[in-house]
Amino acid sequence: MVALQTAPPQPGPAIAALLGLVLLGAVIGTVGNAVVRRLSNPVGKFRLLYAVVLLPMTLLAYGVLALLGFGPALAGYLPGIPSVLGGALGDFAEFFAAGLVWLAGYAPTIRGVREVRDIELSTGLALVRMARYVLGLSVVVAVVIAPLQLVPSGASPLALVLGGRIDHLDRGTGP
Repeated sequence: MVALQTAPPQPGPAIAALLGLVLLGAVIGTVGNAVVRRLSNPVGKFRLLYAVVLLPMTLLAYGVLALLGFGPALAGYLPGIPSVLGGALGDFAEFFAAGLVWLAGYAPTIRGVREVRDIELSTGLALVRMARYVLGLSVVVAVVIAPLQLVPSGASPLALVLGGRIDHLDRGTGP
């Protein structure tokens, strides 16, 4: 719950953090690409790079952007939209921004994967395909998360999913 007298979140710090995280992702992807190509079984090592380095970095980016209020700051610039839609758009913006960090880390590895697997795949085509995946995943997760934010006070999101209220447990009363 936001107090009435508080200022809306400002997007400046979150955008600066996003740019820093995108740059960090590109550097990590470049260094990871250089290291993995020199190892034995580089195909498996690229998968390991994605799962152990880039995925946690993307989750960290989402956490940082969510803490800085990136989504609500951007949704605040859209006047007259319902709070539910504003929340969903804010979540989508945060998920997609974290996906941009993933894309920045993934882009430098495409050339290495192409050489290791000896396949014909342009960097642009691979990035477009991954960007579509990131966009679709961001929409799906934002749509799934949106109803969980509509939980009335005293109820659990799990109870909303299960279709009942369990706030009576806190009061010691029956159903």
